[in-house]
Amino acid sequence: MAEDDTAAGGSDDVVVLGGETAAAMAAEQRHVPAGPSPIASIDYPDGSGDLWRWVERPQDGAVSAFIRSYTAADKPSRAVMRAGLTMHDLYSVLLFAQRRAFAAMRTGDSQAAVEAFDAASAIDLERVD
Repeated sequence: MAEDDTAAGGSDDVVVLGGETAAAMAAEQRHVPAGPSPIASIDYPDGSGDLWRWVERPQDGAVSAFIRSYTAADKPSRAVMRAGLTMHDLYSVLLFAQRRAFAAMRTGDSQAAVEAFDAASAIDLERVD
């Protein structure tokens, strides 16, 4: 940062730890689900995000099926499907996107990269940090 610790506009840069998480939690509390979550039963086990120690997970197949139906749907249907996801579901989809992106790098599978981007498009950015 500059010597005077001010931003270019003259205001101080303030960092609030946990601000993004608090905003996401507040958005989740205001969120009214459009219906039951289509992936409510999916729960990745601990360690699934440890991509350096790759382990196949059956949850990937279930989230993949959801993402395929999501991308095949029209725009209004996608909005309803996205609105049905809970905050926990959104983080599961984000983890799936990370796992598919890593799989694409690891194996050279371009379809895995497409699936990662498709999954990212299903995430409501307001409700995750």
